[in-house]
Amino acid sequence: MSLIHELRESVEARLDRWESLAEALELQLQLGRKEALDRFEDEKQRLTERLEAMEKRFEETTGIADDMRDSVRGQVEHLRVQLALGRAETRDAYQEQRKNILAGIRSLEERLDSAGHQLGQENAERLEAVTKDLIRAADRLVAELEALEYQFEVGATTARQQLDDLRKDVVTRAQSIRKRLREQGSKAEDKMEAFEKDISQAASQAKQAFKKLFS
Repeated sequence: MSLIHELRESVEARLDRWESLAEALELQLQLGRKEALDRFEDEKQRLTERLEAMEKRFEETTGIADDMRDSVRGQVEHLRVQLALGRAETRDAYQEQRKNILAGIRSLEERLDSAGHQLGQENAERLEAVTKDLIRAADRLVAELEALEYQFEVGATTARQQLDDLRKDVVTRAQSIRKRLREQGSKAEDKMEAFEKDISQAASQAKQAFKKLFS
């Protein structure tokens, strides 16, 4: 299993993704367009900082072939450029940024996985810590991208009130699952599929409600 896949499929990472989405939805339902875009810019900056930390550690890591090192460098720079683009004031600008940022994240992760296959255990572990932070920041930004779409679709106060209850359900389930995981320790990992199905259902209901409002 690849490094990226292992990190993404950990129980903690999966719960972090759900809670990030719930938090982003909560704030997007409360904020105006300007404040929502400010939050998006903050998350872009956060990911940029994690990207720089990962890049520094990557450059210090030995055992990576020159062509692979150049490939990762190129993708880091590409993603950095996408994150530095101006505010997405319109829906078209938002969709373009979303497409390019998501593609940049995927491409970088693919290259980091390929580089990881060339490393011994010690170097892989050194790279893993900053890669984990990078993935966490990337997931937070992806959650903001998904939630920000609703700023361009939902404006009615009544719609926001209807969706707030669904958002609270996602938050409550995520918090409950995390508490159960802490209480049950490793035994809870065996139940992760059932836990994730529970919270996925809540998130799916919220998304379906948004789609109905958009139609």
